[in-house]
Amino acid sequence: MSIGSCPICGVDDSTPVISLRGYRYVRCSACRAVYVSPMPTTDQVAAFYQNPAYFVGDEEIGYRDYAAMHKALAPHFRRRLQLLAKHLPQRGRLLDVGCADGYFLALAQADGWDVAGVEISEPMAKEASARLNVPVVTSLDLLPPETYNAITLWEVVEHFPDPIAELRRLAERLRHGGALMLSTPNAGHWQPLREPEAWSAYHPPAHLVLFTAESLKMALEK
Repeated sequence: MSIGSCPICGVDDSTPVISLRGYRYVRCSACRAVYVSPMPTTDQVAAFYQNPAYFVGDEEIGYRDYAAMHKALAPHFRRRLQLLAKHLPQRGRLLDVGCADGYFLALAQADGWDVAGVEISEPMAKEASARLNVPVVTSLDLLPPETYNAITLWEVVEHFPDPIAELRRLAERLRHGGALMLSTPNAGHWQPLREPEAWSAYHPPAHLVLFTAESLKMALEK
């Protein structure tokens, strides 16, 4: 895969979409995914999330106050837990990737799951782990080589510079018959297509790869 090629399908043919804060989004001519080009390195991405202002204080780069969003997030998280329970009524072990302050983990734990989390922000990972008394680490590699009945990624996969590589690593941690569930903005919606300057999901350098339904299906199949 060349430096400028699509991180989903590998095709090196794209059209410009929008430039924001010194980053340029392009749309793949083949799978229609939108991605930042040139893509930041893994180390640059990791460094970005160590700024405490990402979760509290700077809406330009992250959130005004993530904890203040709990009330709004609760019905979405509870609905997702209900859906997950239909597939896995016996519960089991759940890993939430990009767990932030652990709010979804707390709801899952209350619903009967044995939980763990991955959060790239070291301060946030420490806070979540201490508050819930469960493993929350900054990298999947720091967890014991165990498998999970469920792996969740809520508005997270768009943050990965190489989402297919990350999904493959997570698939290796999924037990047979388990479920991987995720949510992500839809780059095939009319707004990112017709009014890109108004679409809030064009949010670099946090959002690096934005999917259409087709390109997300391709990534998951790969």
